[in-house]
Amino acid sequence: LEAPVHGCINLHASLLPKYRGAAPITWAIVRGESETGISVMKMDEGMDTGPVYTMTSIPIGPETTADELGVALGVLAADLVKRDLPRIVRGELTATPQDHAAMTLAPILEKENGRVDFKAPVRAVHDHVRGMTPWPGAFTTAAGKTLKILESRVVDSPYTSTAAPGTVVAGSSITKVEPSPGWLCTLMRPCISSIRRSEMARPRPVPSTLLRSAPRRLKGSNRCSCCAGVRPRPVSVTAMRTDSG
Repeated sequence: LEAPVHGCINLHASLLPKYRGAAPITWAIVRGESETGISVMKMDEGMDTGPVYTMTSIPIGPETTADELGVALGVLAADLVKRDLPRIVRGELTATPQDHAAMTLAPILEKENGRVDFKAPVRAVHDHVRGMTPWPGAFTTAAGKTLKILESRVVDSPYTSTAAPGTVVAGSSITKVEPSPGWLCTLMRPCISSIRRSEMARPRPVPSTLLRSAPRRLKGSNRCSCCAGVRPRPVSVTAMRTDSG
């Protein structure tokens, strides 16, 4: 770390000391933050604990997903390399120690982190879906099968229901999950083993505009229809209730 003349400089995708760790973009969205940014820091032996030269913030929109925020932060980071790195080399910037007492962590993501808790308030469920997009992906279970939640919106509820959180209560051209005081509108896709395998072969997320129903397994093939370029029928949708709060 001390071998370079000016030490090792790192750009971290959070406003340090918040969200130290491997997944700051995801956890900032999951925890409902309205802004994040890039911290230009000098590395030390700790995990994102070094002194910070500059912090530049950008807003997090209420519908922004982790992949969209990652792109925006990448553009910002490129600008900061051109703006701040020469100033560090010229000695024009001084690194300021972090307030370690105010630090929060952004731990590495596991697949199970994507599971949705419909007992949480509606906004927390929505933030969870946004933050887990595209990986590990928000999901739940219905009828014993995994459902991958690709997109969500919070809207006023057109229905009333006393069903338990996570219960399917309606179906329409879009998926609705009933919370209180609002509704969480989601696009879901049945996720069986063949779909999971096809997603491993093609890891890029499917745009919501191309979302279709569970692909058919092709006769004499281990591949589902989405892998083979066959256009399945439009997705069927459901409504699931979340808890109040």
